[in-house]
This record gives sequence, C-alpha cells and structure tokens, in this order.
Amino acid sequence: MSSGPRYILVPELQSCRYYYLTMQAIEAAAMIRNATYVVAFTGAGISTSSGINDYRGTSGVDTKASLKQEDDQDTEEVQYEKLLPTKGHTALASLHKAGLLHYVITQNCDDLHFKSGVPFSAISELHGNVFVEYCEDCKKEYHRKFCVDLYSTDCYMEPWYEKCSTCGHNHYTGRRCGVKTCKGKLRDTIVNFGDLLHESVLGGLPAAERACDQADVCLCLGTSLTITPASDLTLRAKERVICNLQKTEQDKTAVVRVFAETDSFLTLLQEALLLPSSATATTAAPESAALVTRPTTTEKKRKINSMATAEDASASSSMATRRAKVGKLTATEL
Repeated sequence: MSSGPRYILVPELQSCRYYYLTMQAIEAAAMIRNATYVVAFTGAGISTSSGINDYRGTSGVDTKASLKQEDDQDTEEVQYEKLLPTKGHTALASLHKAGLLHYVITQNCDDLHFKSGVPFSAISELHGNVFVEYCEDCKKEYHRKFCVDLYSTDCYMEPWYEKCSTCGHNHYTGRRCGVKTCKGKLRDTIVNFGDLLHESVLGGLPAAERACDQADVCLCLGTSLTITPASDLTLRAKERVICNLQKTEQDKTAVVRVFAETDSFLTLLQEALLLPSSATATTAAPESAALVTRPTTTEKKRKINSMATAEDASASSSMATRRAKVGKLTATEL
C-alpha cells in the first residue's frame, strides 16, 4: 500500500494536460487490473454534465450560497426523467460489464447508474433515488418512471402528509403497497439531513460496507468526501484513486489523485483498460430539457392517479432480482 498520493502537476498547455491525465489513467488502470475487487464511490460531480449542479464546484449549490449569488435557475427543478447518463456513468457500466468493477456506491439520487447499465444488485444508493418508493412494512420497492418525491416532500396540504421527526419533511407518497397481504403505506427513499441511511432499501449501508471492506481499490469520483457517514466508507478500501476538481479531505490517502472532470478521466481510463468507448453516451441539454418548474398540487394528483396503477404491475418483475447478488438483509428500515 502506498504511503501517500502521487501527484502529477498539470501544466496550462492543453496537450500537456492531456498527456499527464492519460498517464494517471494508465496508472489507475494497472491498479484495477491487479485488483480482485473494485468499487466506485460517486458524488454529484459525475452527473454535472447531464445538467445537474454539484455542490462545491465553481457553479455548485453550496458555492453560490456561500458567495450569496443568485441564479435564474434556482427557482426551477431538475427534470430527472429527461436526464441521460454521462460518459462517466457509461464508462463505469463498461467496467462492470467487463468484470473490472464489482460494486457502485453513490450519494446521488438521479438513477443514472442504473440507466447506464449497472444492475440494481451492484448498486447502493445511500441517499435515495427519486424514482423509487418502498413499503414501510414489507420493504418492497417500486421503481417508477416519475419522481416520487414530488408527492411527498412538499405536499404539506395532502391528507397523507406526516412530518418526519428526524428531518422535518414528509416521506409518504399517498400510495399503498401492491402486495395483497400487506397494503402498507409507501414512502420515498430520499435521505434528508438528519435521516438515517437505509439499512436494506436501495442496496443499503451494510452492503456498501461489505463491498468496501473487501475492496482492493476504491474509485472516488466527483465527490468532496465530506458528507459522513457515507464518505467514511472509502477509507475501508485498501487503496484509493480520487478524481475531483477540488481538494478533498482524503487526498493524502490516495495512490492516484486526479484533478479533472470525471468524464475526461473515466473515458481515458476506459481506453487504458482496452474497453469499448462510450460512443453512445449522450447528455440532456440543461437549458431546455433538464429544468422544469415544480408542478402544482392539482397536477400532482392528476399524475399520481394516471401513472401509479399501471406501474405497480411492472414493478414486481423489474425489482425481483435486485438483491440477488447483494445478499438478503432483514434489518428494520428507518
């Protein structure tokens, strides 16, 4: 295990920058080839090219807040249904398909890892998924084509509203479990500040811990590694490759430390591993497709009645094999 990170200074010349980034990708590729188990830990930075802002980048949500900057888009919401996986997402999916990446742990709620081709059984979505709701009794998960949190978080006037004692928001969506012997109330999967991480839903924290404990290499991508307890997981792996534009609290523990966009680095990593390029990766245009105003309560009710019934039937088959490779977990969901 390396005693510290090997930094490569990137000159201003673009050609030199590309050269050194390529060298870092080759070094990371060698680590992956020599590893028996590899995990990826992703943050908001891997999704920015799809049209989602990160938190601590130059245009990040937290950066703007600290500088007291306002944006015309601040009053608009991301239309997650129209977002497409980035080149970074598809590169990771390519690594997983080739057997070089075994598990993905993400702090993102955008569902883009699954859309890129990584199966649910190989993902822990620690902070939730805007498209997934689950039964609070039997823990059955429902993967929707619409954002379920539109019917939970801000539905203060709805009959199913119930203020959460830990985060202060509502988690109930107004729907019931489709299992005849259950019929429990459905909740969104979003983990707000104050909420505990899921134990079994969306892969769960224990599965992520097991993956990191056996990992020879952890690829930390597009994250500042500051949000605990999620960020503590990466320190369980034997070695780390960190790719983030800003400094992180774990930089000194990295074997390879890359200051670049995740799309650029992962594309070169894919090439260094001699894998097919992500030629099919496309992104939604942030200006036209990725942003939309939040629908009114009337529109929510109309949509909830028209879409939920049809999706319940297909949800069972699409989620049946989700836990096959992760292991059966029975801990109580909070």
